[in-house]
Parts: sequence; structure tokens; C-alpha cells
Amino acid sequence: MKERVIISGKGGTGKTSVTASFAVLAENSGKLFSTVRREAEHLAEKENHDIILVEGPPDIGYPVIASLTRATQLLVVTEPTLSGEHDREGVLELARHFQIPDSVCVNK
Repeated sequence: MKERVIISGKGGTGKTSVTASFAVLAENSGKLFSTVRREAEHLAEKENHDIILVEGPPDIGYPVIASLTRATQLLVVTEPTLSGEHDREGVLELARHFQIPDSVCVNK
């Protein structure tokens, strides 16, 4: 799948949505997260929005680091499983490293 950024326009809430599609485990998926975030920041400024929500991937690789860039708060939504615990702890460690306040929600 070729990487691209898609601006999907106004959703049901009236807010602009920015999304991307990319190949699973794509080598530069972190770069794609950065591109989407920059586009969201541009649109938020243009449309006078104060908040940007970024949904990031699990684990602790470069895409997660890219999705945390310039974050002011982190909400980790996790499953009560061994895999969920591993991913949650990795992301929380990154949040502490970057001094990003965090919260956790367990999805049962």
C-alpha cells in the first residue's frame, strides 16, 4: 500500500479529521505519524482549535515516539492482558522520559 495522508474533512462532531493509510510495519511509519501530526497542527491553527487528539499505535517503537512529540497529556487505553500490560508499561516509561503527564484507562 502506498503511503499517503488523507484529510477526511468534517466528521459528525463538526471537527476536521486527519488520517493516513500505510503499509503495516512500513519502515518510515514514524515519519508518516509526524506528517499527519503537522497537518493536524496546521488545520487546528487555521480553524482555531485548542486540542488535537492523536491516536498512536501500541508498543514503543518510532511511530509511538513520533505520536508523542509535542504531546501535553497522554491517555493510554489498554486491555487487561499480558500484551496490554507490556505495551502500557513501555508507553508510560516513554511518557516519564519525555515528562508527559499520563492517565490509564483499562478497556474491559
